[in-house]
Amino acid sequence: MKKIIILVLLLFTSFTSFSQEDIEEMMRKMQEATQKEINKSNKAVQDFIDENDRAFAEFLKKDWEMFQAFQGIKRDEKPKPVKIPKAPPSPKPILKGQTIKKIVIPQKTIITKPKPLIKIPEIKRAEKSNINFFGQNLDFYYDKNFCTFIKYPINNQSISEYWKSLSATDFAKYIEQLSKFRQQLQLNDFGFAQLIYHSCEKIFSNKENERLLFTWFILSKTGYDVKTGFNSSQVYLLIYTQNMLFSTPFLKINNRQYFVVHPAKINQKVKNIYTYKGEYPGSKNPVNFNITSPINISSINKTKQLQFKYQNNSYSIPVNYNPYLINYYENYPQTNYEVYFTSPVSFQTKLSLVKSLKPIIENKTQPEAVDIILRFVQTSFQYQTDDENFGREKPLFPEETIYYQYSDCEDRSILFAFLIQELVGLEVIGLKYEGHMATAVNFSTPMKGDVLNVQGKQFLICDPTYINANIGLCMPQFKGKLPEIIKIKS
Repeated sequence: MKKIIILVLLLFTSFTSFSQEDIEEMMRKMQEATQKEINKSNKAVQDFIDENDRAFAEFLKKDWEMFQAFQGIKRDEKPKPVKIPKAPPSPKPILKGQTIKKIVIPQKTIITKPKPLIKIPEIKRAEKSNINFFGQNLDFYYDKNFCTFIKYPINNQSISEYWKSLSATDFAKYIEQLSKFRQQLQLNDFGFAQLIYHSCEKIFSNKENERLLFTWFILSKTGYDVKTGFNSSQVYLLIYTQNMLFSTPFLKINNRQYFVVHPAKINQKVKNIYTYKGEYPGSKNPVNFNITSPINISSINKTKQLQFKYQNNSYSIPVNYNPYLINYYENYPQTNYEVYFTSPVSFQTKLSLVKSLKPIIENKTQPEAVDIILRFVQTSFQYQTDDENFGREKPLFPEETIYYQYSDCEDRSILFAFLIQELVGLEVIGLKYEGHMATAVNFSTPMKGDVLNVQGKQFLICDPTYINANIGLCMPQFKGKLPEIIKIKS
């Protein structure tokens, strides 16, 4: 680098003493010197990576222990009611307040659809693969030496050899492609794990263990705190996250919970797993299950007609949903309620809901608009507990509530909260009782009814599951009980 600086100084301090040929020669030498420095730096970085891989492979040969797998924490021990009550007929409430003058139709942000990376000469021994990632076709180019299969029996020695084999491939360019697709698809950390797992579907055919090990390898190489483990002939992916994953087996390692998560399945049953306490250098980031951007997969949409009545008026509204997004969410690990309440709704679903409900609630007062939306959510969907519907607990994202025939209390609360924020612009909180969930709304003017005071603000209870109940009416069995408050960031 010093040589480059000297050349530059000579060039600019004595510019007039050189001919054009001299200047061109110095520029050529300067470029050569720069490239040599870059190559030297790149080699130093690669040597450092290679040394880390060798050291980690050696570590994997020896330091494994058996850990007990805890079977997962249940979100709520108290079961939800199989049948929900209907509110007794009551006079129309006084719904005075600020008037909703205009509801803005959402405008779609133009997003570039994913395109295959075309710089394939940079990948040594390149092979091409195409996958369908939830309706989005993606072309991948990969090092054919990825096609390495783990030796049996599966143990720390065979996993060490597998890591060593993958670390000798041109994985960096593959990660570069994955990262570009991830950005274009707007995937969170868990979505990235899904992308890795699905991307090697054709590389490893139906070799489940290799796909999980490959996912572990790439996540480790991109800085995530993940581990692999095994028992008998099965490999597992262990993920550290700051989210709580309910009904998901986990291990306790170094005062951290590592959840046994499969990118495409749920409800794995496992008792004990062999794994290690250490970590690959630099792999410290937790895997985040929060969703902050609308997932940009296939834009195919289907329409569902929803009916409800309010004050002797009948309404039928069309709502769009993306079937590929329903498939994407199908095996999403059960996590904190905040994730569902704050997840952005897909543009087409949001647009159809706003367009359909806008003429019904526009120019109404805020309380009446909320009451109409409450009745829509209460009566447009059939009620069924998750155990009856799915055979397991499964909170639904708003698009899923639109799609599925049945929903329960938290699903309706999540959808209702979204609609109030989007259409009325009022603050909403979730109310978690034992065996039930409802919501409450902070109105611009004080309202009569069942209220909660939260941090100096008055929230009026609005229960999206209590059929035909007006705003301000709590289910009888929960009156006077203090719920857990779920704060919802708009």
